[in-house]
Amino acid sequence: MSTLQVYVNERLGALADDETVACPWLLRDARGAISRAGDNPLRDMPAADRCELVAPASRVLLTQITLPTGNRQRLRRLLPFAVEDRVMTEPEKIHAIAGSRQADGQTAVAVVDKAWLAAVLAQFRNARLKPQAMWVETLLPALAPESWSIVWKGGEGFLRSGLASGVFLDGGVGGEPPIGLLLALQEARAAITSAANPANAAPAQLIVRPARGAVLPDIQQWADALQIDVVAGERWDWFERIDRLGADDGINLMQDDFAPRSAARDWLPRLRPALVLLGLIIAVQIVGAAVDWFALHRQRDALQATIEQRFRSAFPDARVVVDAPLQMRRNLEELRRGAGQAEPNDFLPLLARATRLIEASANHRLSSLQYDAGELKVDILLPDAESAEKLKDALQAPNLAVRLEAINPKPGGVEARFALSSGASS
Repeated sequence: MSTLQVYVNERLGALADDETVACPWLLRDARGAISRAGDNPLRDMPAADRCELVAPASRVLLTQITLPTGNRQRLRRLLPFAVEDRVMTEPEKIHAIAGSRQADGQTAVAVVDKAWLAAVLAQFRNARLKPQAMWVETLLPALAPESWSIVWKGGEGFLRSGLASGVFLDGGVGGEPPIGLLLALQEARAAITSAANPANAAPAQLIVRPARGAVLPDIQQWADALQIDVVAGERWDWFERIDRLGADDGINLMQDDFAPRSAARDWLPRLRPALVLLGLIIAVQIVGAAVDWFALHRQRDALQATIEQRFRSAFPDARVVVDAPLQMRRNLEELRRGAGQAEPNDFLPLLARATRLIEASANHRLSSLQYDAGELKVDILLPDAESAEKLKDALQAPNLAVRLEAINPKPGGVEARFALSSGASS
């Protein structure tokens, strides 16, 4: 899976000509190796399976607050109000995301201007790029034991002072260290004295890493002004640790209101007209089926009422009518028998039909006859079982059901029992 990583230019989302603002980017292949890199406007960047962004340190404020335990969803809604006094702006205008809880019980919170973040993500979507994460640049440099990491870009930079703490640094005057760095050291030293926050204790040294194309400041001048060891570190590249971030290394700004859009959310607006039409069609089909069922139900009730009325007209002595067609058929059979008319399932009609067929066949001899409840059972002696199957086929006739019930061995052959009744053959 390829990954496009983009460093967000701090001017993106703040200018009218955002489409021309260039951003550094690189493309990683499925193994994580860098295959391409560049510095282009968003519309000129390559497509990839995944897109990750890095928010510049100048756009994100990191702070530490103490949060009560409780419902995480409720705490997320309260975060902008909890940091209101740190950012001096209305809670409605900021986007605040909590990081992991620190050893001292405080929780790191990343704060960013909501309008800027929305404008940046809109620019990426307009360029057909779909970011899945936005990491805070301040938390990307690795921390050495008892050290703070500073990335220096020439006229400005940023400091990472803890697992989830850091600050943007404006350039100093006349080669002096940035005032923000001096204040951070003073606060850490005061924390040691008061033992108020040992987790952010003052470091033993500062490691200054130059960004690509930047020149290091006067290390010795900084060390004298800050009264701490200052050493030069390796060159810093914004992308060197994005694919190797640990659990405490980063805060993803694309959460809550700015969580990445799923494929369903992207396609749903396009599919909405078709889904509405499909819903209307289904509703019409359901209503039509209900109307048809109601009409057929009424027709059935009317037919049953007509049948029952005619049955009672023909047989006024019937007291209870459960199944009018079946009761009428049985009553007609009784009337025919009473008038001397034979039914197809009577003994004589069945015997007459069976006799004609049996006499037309050879190699057999009638053994016995049994009649009961409209069914004639005939036992016939045959040379073998194959002859029984052939005789069954020969007995088949319209409106005559023939069933071979059993084949029993006998001296000189077999005895086959056939059951004959009026109806379809089985």
